[in-house]
Amino acid sequence: MPDHPVAHKNPPADPQLLSMQYEEAMGELKELINAMEGGELSLEQSMQYFERGRDLVAHCQRILDEAQLKIEEISLTNQADEEQ
Repeated sequence: MPDHPVAHKNPPADPQLLSMQYEEAMGELKELINAMEGGELSLEQSMQYFERGRDLVAHCQRILDEAQLKIEEISLTNQADEEQ
């Protein structure tokens, strides 16, 4: 596997994020955004939602980066197969 900077990103602060699927994380993120946009949260709650949202965004980006790496690896493998 190629050495890629994405593979060296820090793990999420919340270990439960590791088992969360992309769609689940995006769903929770949308809920947080809706609650924050509603204007009903205290400052403390808003900060907690913001931090959770930041972690969810980072987790989703990791998942997307991993998917991109897999696609690149498949493409390289297919290209190498075609050259043989």
